[in-house]
Amino acid sequence: MRVRLTWNTTPTACGTDTYGEVEDYSINVVSSGPEWVTIDGGSTVNGSVAAGAGDDVIVVGFDSTDLTEGVYTADIVISSNDPDESPITVPVTLTVDSGGIPEPEIDVSVTELNQELEPDETDSQNFNITNVGDPGTILTYNITWEYTTARSLEIPEQPDDMPDYEWERLYRNTGFRDETWLDVTPISGDCTYNESDLINADFNSAGMTEGTYTATITICNNAGADEYVYVTLDVETTGGTTPVNPRAIAEFEQMEGVLVRYPFGVPVSLIAEMSEDVMVTTIVANAGEEATVTSTYSSNGVNMANCNFEYSPTDTYWIRDYGPWWVEDGSDDVAITDYTYNRPRPNDNAIPGEMATFLSENLYLMGLEHTGGNYMTDGMGIAVSTDLVWDENNTLSHTEISQRMGDYLGIQTYHVVPDPNGDYIRHVDCWGKFLDVDKLLIREVPPSHSQYDEIEATVDYFEAQTSSYGTPYEIYRVYTPGDEPYTNSFILNDKVFVPTMNSSWDDDAIALYESAMPGYEVFGFDGGWASTDAIHCRLRETADREMLFINHIPISGTIPSRANYEINAKIVPYSGQPVYNDSLLVYYKVDSGAYTSVTMISTGGNNYQGIIPEQAGGSEISYFIHAADQSGKSANQPFIGAFDPHIFNVSTQPEAPVNVQIQIVSGDVHLSWDAVTGAVSYKVYSSDDPYTGFLEDTSGSFAGESWSTSVINIKKFYYLKAVN
Repeated sequence: MRVRLTWNTTPTACGTDTYGEVEDYSINVVSSGPEWVTIDGGSTVNGSVAAGAGDDVIVVGFDSTDLTEGVYTADIVISSNDPDESPITVPVTLTVDSGGIPEPEIDVSVTELNQELEPDETDSQNFNITNVGDPGTILTYNITWEYTTARSLEIPEQPDDMPDYEWERLYRNTGFRDETWLDVTPISGDCTYNESDLINADFNSAGMTEGTYTATITICNNAGADEYVYVTLDVETTGGTTPVNPRAIAEFEQMEGVLVRYPFGVPVSLIAEMSEDVMVTTIVANAGEEATVTSTYSSNGVNMANCNFEYSPTDTYWIRDYGPWWVEDGSDDVAITDYTYNRPRPNDNAIPGEMATFLSENLYLMGLEHTGGNYMTDGMGIAVSTDLVWDENNTLSHTEISQRMGDYLGIQTYHVVPDPNGDYIRHVDCWGKFLDVDKLLIREVPPSHSQYDEIEATVDYFEAQTSSYGTPYEIYRVYTPGDEPYTNSFILNDKVFVPTMNSSWDDDAIALYESAMPGYEVFGFDGGWASTDAIHCRLRETADREMLFINHIPISGTIPSRANYEINAKIVPYSGQPVYNDSLLVYYKVDSGAYTSVTMISTGGNNYQGIIPEQAGGSEISYFIHAADQSGKSANQPFIGAFDPHIFNVSTQPEAPVNVQIQIVSGDVHLSWDAVTGAVSYKVYSSDDPYTGFLEDTSGSFAGESWSTSVINIKKFYYLKAVN
């Protein structure tokens, strides 16, 4: 059977068959609204075709009366007695339009996209562009987008009494970072009738501060008016991942490098000196700046073998204020804790994240507004800032701020004090500095100075505090009668770089550092410094990520004579390499004698103990701990070792007796105790009152480490003393 359907034409025969049989057939129109299509004027046709008799012509009619614009479909179903080709379905499509010319039509599946990210995160969303126009049409489109974030930044006028350098420090290069957080792909395409393209919108909050950002995606097309998708990105620190039992790393610990920014804020001669010992990482904007810096370094004696470069845009050279804060994150790995820089300098604010990527280290987002010049730590859970940190985080309570410092830096004691300088910057490094766990440097001024009372009040405060060693702080004073920035120095391993001012007080400042930090090499560098802006403000140390950390609470003060002195320490190789057991040593000396060593033994995990043997009463014992591991690292505690050891004195008095026992037998009181090293005799004191009235009791008799007397009173209290 052959059936030919034509519209608006007369069919012709396509051939005859000599052999065959008669085929009966019926034709029906099947659709939801078949009135617009007819077959031979109706909806059903019946007929037959004999073999060799030619074709039956079926006329299909279309009628768009009362139809609206659109696409209509139906099926013509041909049933017959053909054993293997029945039924046959012929689909029918009617397109109704007013103009007669087929046109594409665009449909965009969304009108807005909303995304939430923490800083330095990525995510993506997508939407569809579809051609819902006429069959046979092609929709073409091009996509662009622009950032529409509403911003305002008020920079007040410079007060008449504010020096230019202070104004520069506050407002130089403030502004907004160019936005690059959105990427849309593809940016062009075409769709045939009923075809859709998937459009990807990628979000990246790297280097962004908290806030709401907006953009508009524009889709130009050949179907008519432009289409728009409105995009909102909310960047918010919600806490996220926090380190477990972190430990903030102090400036005076082992460092592998230093960060500087180009254009420089420090003399190249200072960079050259640092490059002799550690890696100098210079932050430059691009390859051109790297070439310029390389030329400058090469011609000024910088050790190029200890130089590398990080490409990142920056706003200023005050890298102390916006650079990374180093922590050990609880897993013996060094990581970076980030904060929101307290200046509207978005390129600077992005540097901690950029450095985490550059060094392939973890980044933790603390969610505090802060600045590096207003933060110093002892590396053992104590930190100091001025109350600027409270003012800049006034939506948080003081307790919540301290909690953030604890969660992300391991700070257990956070000293937040009024700024004694009373100046615009309110940074702690303008008046104080940790030189070691138990050493604080605080500036000194003459009584005629306007801030004398405030500075002395700060000294009084810290004299009443306890260091992480459990001892009062050793407080050193550097004389700054003309507001010289001597506390704004930089410690880099066994070197100290002090800003000098071509002042008559420079030599005294250098001498003070040499006295407070014996064994360190102290350098003075001129650099056109200001009283609130010097070396420390313009450099940032890079913690040794494979340091050999020795945690030890030293023996100090005067202690009783004993059979041995236990030196306990936790020794942790951040490199992950084993320690050399025969290199774990306690070096000690008695009075002015030579150092000798004893080997420390493991007491479990990373804990070790060394024993200094019994020493004579009145002796001064100096000691330090040394360790080495298989990564090639070695370390001392204290950092500088023999030049500035821990010191304790042995009392001329023996220790108090221990394990004192009392018994009453047959009317006699018997006291017994363990022998006390260094004791040549003992004394017993008694009283009827447990709190007062004790007198030496001579009624009894001694027998080695025991004493007996007859019971006289119903109630009697005793105490025992060893005598040498």
